[in-house]
Amino acid sequence: MAGRSNGRCEFALDCRETALVRFIWVGFLNKLLQVLVGKRVTQLKVDFGFTVLFWSPGYKAEIRIEQPFTFTPHGDSTLRVEPGNVDTVCAALKIFNKDVAAISVENGTLRVEFEGGAWLLVSPHPKYEAWDMAASDGVKIVCTPGGTRDLGHIKTLTVARPRL
Repeated sequence: MAGRSNGRCEFALDCRETALVRFIWVGFLNKLLQVLVGKRVTQLKVDFGFTVLFWSPGYKAEIRIEQPFTFTPHGDSTLRVEPGNVDTVCAALKIFNKDVAAISVENGTLRVEFEGGAWLLVSPHPKYEAWDMAASDGVKIVCTPGGTRDLGHIKTLTVARPRL
């Protein structure tokens, strides 16, 4: 289903869609996320969430994580990071000033790899929005709560209307 408001297109897909639609949707979603590859982490915000900000001339984006996530610094042991818990968040600060090497979503789980081998993994939450990504080009992706049958837990995607 698609709708428009304020020059934006919003897509919300029904969880009963076919395997082909799921395949196309996940491919489209991962294509949108690829814009972050090569972008540098320019700021980190820590509160009861963990926000990773990217900035370059003409482009801004952020990934907001609102639940515990997995972080592996430079191929070391995997750590559980709980936003709002200073003792666990400190390890994840190592991604500051690092470029994104790869990014993907599978079944609602966001994986971001950084130069030097560090990576983070955010799984969907059954009751809450686990993570979202917003960019200055109008893209907004939200990992909504959901069961195992929805389209990778990504139910709503807003994209700015292309300029003609």
